[in-house]
Parts: sequence; structure tokens; C-alpha cells
Amino acid sequence: MPTRNLSAFFRPRSIALIGASGTPGTVGNTVLTNLMGAGFDGPVRIVNPKRDHIGPYPCRNSISDLPEAPDLAVIAAPAATVPGIIDELGGRGTRNAVIITAGLGKGPGSLGAETLANARRHDMRLLGPNCIGLLVPEVGLNASFAHINTTVVTSAPDCDRKATSSPPSSTGPIPAASASARWSRSATSSTSTSRTCSTISPPT
Repeated sequence: MPTRNLSAFFRPRSIALIGASGTPGTVGNTVLTNLMGAGFDGPVRIVNPKRDHIGPYPCRNSISDLPEAPDLAVIAAPAATVPGIIDELGGRGTRNAVIITAGLGKGPGSLGAETLANARRHDMRLLGPNCIGLLVPEVGLNASFAHINTTVVTSAPDCDRKATSSPPSSTGPIPAASASARWSRSATSSTSTSRTCSTISPPT
């Protein structure tokens, strides 16, 4: 696998969550809580076409409203919207995306095939779809819906988001990747001491 456009998965300068939700227990809300509470030190923008705020966090209503092209996009939006989201992100200059959304399908004519074609047109690298997300403790990144080490942040400064907790230590954790969501959920269960397991579906 070529290594082009991989660095932003592991050391992004900015993140956008497309499909953030204010409904507790949903994937979009769990990912939002994890992102905001993990200690990432760069800007985290959130996009929801129907909300102006989710808790203390201001929402952009569209990708075009984002002040910059995010280094890393995290997508938890409805399946039917994913191909267009990838096309729009790629057009703005984003080159890395984690697609948590399931139900895109495979093969000719599927949403998955359209998503991949759009990504290739913009030279984007994808993790997913239908994955648990991505965790990189060294940089305070938890872009997953794993129910582990989630801390709800109840206040926010003037910017969209600034880290309110200390970044995790860079010593000790061992990153892990799996194409099996079942394995990853087990590895990140409340009885596990792991902080770094994620499901990663490599681009094809």
C-alpha cells in the first residue's frame, strides 16, 4: 500500500466531524463526546445541517461553511449522503477521512463504489466505511464510537473547541488495527485496559 496522504490519520492539524448529533446514545453523539474529551490540541469543527449548536459547540450547517479544509474528516452521516460528502471534502482539499457510517454496500452501482470513485478522483485516503473509528492516544485523538475513556466536556471557549484535558501520555499504549468491528468492540470494552484499539478498513 502506498504511504501517500497517510500522515493526517496519525497527526492531523484539524478535524471536522460530519454528522455530529445531540442525541445521547447515537453514534454521532458518542463520536462527538470522544473527540471533544480526548485532549486533541487543534481545532475540531462539527457539521450538522439542522443545528446551530450541539451543547456548547457551534455547528456549521454545511462543509462549505467550514473555515478551512480539515486535515481529517470523520463521517457519521446517513449512508446516502456519504458519496457527496467525500466529493465535497475532496474538492476543498481534505485528503483523509474516517467513514464510520455503515450501509454503503459494495459492487457496481452501490454507494460504496460511488464513495470510492469520488475519493480516488481527489486522491483521498479512507478508513472505513462501517468501522468503529480511529484512536491515536499520542496526539489526543479519539475519533471513534468506542465506549471507553469518554468524558463529556460541558464548557467551551470562544473558538469551536480547545482541548480541556491533558493529552494522554505518549508512553505505553500499543496501537492496534482490525477489520472486525466485533473484535474492536471487545478490545475496547469497559473491562479492557486498552486505549488504542480501532477498526481500520484500508482503502482498496
